[in-house]
Formats: sequence, structure tokens, C-alpha cells
Amino acid sequence: MRALIGAISAGILLIGLSGCGSERQSVPLKESGYDFPLDAFYPLKDQELVMQRAQGALTARCMLRFGYRYQPPEPVAGDIRATRERTFGLVDEAEAARDGYTGPVIPAGSEKPEPKLPEAEYTTLTGIDFSSGEPRPAKGRVPKDGCAGEAGRQLAAGADGLGPDALDELTMHTYHQAEADQRVKAKFGEWSVCMKAKGFAYANPWEPNDSPKWVPGKPTTLEKKTAVADVRCKHSTGLVDTWHAVMVEYQRKAIEQNAVQLDRLTKSTATKVANAKRVLAG
Repeated sequence: MRALIGAISAGILLIGLSGCGSERQSVPLKESGYDFPLDAFYPLKDQELVMQRAQGALTARCMLRFGYRYQPPEPVAGDIRATRERTFGLVDEAEAARDGYTGPVIPAGSEKPEPKLPEAEYTTLTGIDFSSGEPRPAKGRVPKDGCAGEAGRQLAAGADGLGPDALDELTMHTYHQAEADQRVKAKFGEWSVCMKAKGFAYANPWEPNDSPKWVPGKPTTLEKKTAVADVRCKHSTGLVDTWHAVMVEYQRKAIEQNAVQLDRLTKSTATKVANAKRVLAG
């Protein structure tokens, strides 16, 4: 499945287009090495942690009103670049050789189970009916969307409602623009020729990436060989460098065209962070 989601901040390598005729030596690039202009409009790590802690505190206060000693999850905020896993498909040869497209085998029982809440507590927290999974209309003292919803509204008080979702949509739009660009399509063609020379017939990188032949968590020898060839052809043709450069170009245009909305988003984030700091101070 195509994994493109997330967001993307400034920095660009303008690298000349190169053919596939002979594979040039290239340094395998980790995806985290690519930045995008729109990254600058996402909350900073410290801001994200402050907002998460405040929302957890507000949720716990609300739950206590209903007699529940709720323990919010520990705040987690990573590098925004890490959230756009495989924006360009596989780009790291070592990962391709080890895990193929579908990822490593995950031992059974290795994942930590999520703590389960009793039905009434779950509904109070989320506003969702425990059995049906459907929203439960607010009744009595339980707030709309549960205590989590109430906490979110309190944290966003005074903000205009814009959040990261709007930024995600803009990022996705620029991604689709870049993929449809003739410069990227030309590189797909070079990549395809390179793959054919290695014994694999694919029109674009998403065909092997999304192939139903691969079984999640069980990479076969063929899958790994295909993935390695894919990565090598991406680098030898300069596909990812061109793709990234084109996407950065579209994102810079998007910033110019959406300056008002992005300014509102920045101010909205600042308001939420200020609210969060007051909650934690109080």
C-alpha cells in the first residue's frame, strides 16, 4: 500500500537528470534526509508535547468529575519527517534487502496490548457507544464527544479551528501534483527501463510496492530482490532526487497561494500552545 502521509520544510537538492544507461555510483539516501517547505507550519516537537500533556490533564479532570481516575497516555512527539514513511516508496537498500516491501516479521505477542476500559468509562471518555462503535448522543452530564472531546475544545478555545488536517490535505495535493508532473513521469520511464534490464517488468515504482503477491511480515527472496532492484534503479536514474525537487517546487507555490490560510494555522497553533501552558501552570 502506498505510504504517503504526513507533512513536508525547506531545503532542496537540485540535481541534474541522469539516464539509466549505466548505473552511476550513488549514496543510498535515507528518506529522513528529505525536507519540505510545508514542514515549517507543523507544530514543533516541544509545542506538540505541551499540547498533548495539557489535553491529557484536561481529560483526566473531566473523567474525575464522573468518578474515574483516568491515566492519560504518555505524550509522544517525533520528527515530522518520520511521519511521511515511504513518500517515494523504498529508498534504503539495506532495508529493502532485509525486509522487502512488506516489513519485518513481527513475533506473535510482541506488541504491548492496549489497556481496556470498562464500557461506561470508555463511553465517558470518548462519547462512543462501547458495543456498536457509534457516537452516543450526549445525555445528562456527559459532554459531547466525551471527556476527550471536551478537552480538545478547551485546548482550542480562541483558535479558529484550523489544525494539521488542513496542512495534511495541502501536502497531499502537492504530492499528487508532483507525481503527475511530466518531469517525474519521465523519471518513472527511466526507472522502468532500468528495472526491465534487471529482469522486472513494472511501469512505475508503485506497482511492485503495492503488489498483492507480497505477504505482510513474510518477505520472500523474490520480494527482496525486487525491492533491492527498485531502490538501485531509483538512485541510478535520479528518480527520487527529481521527485523531491518537483514536490518542493509545488509546495513553495502552495505556500504563496495559501499564505492567508497558513498564517491562520500558525496563529491557531500559537493559541493552542498558550492555552496548554495555562492549563499546565494552573
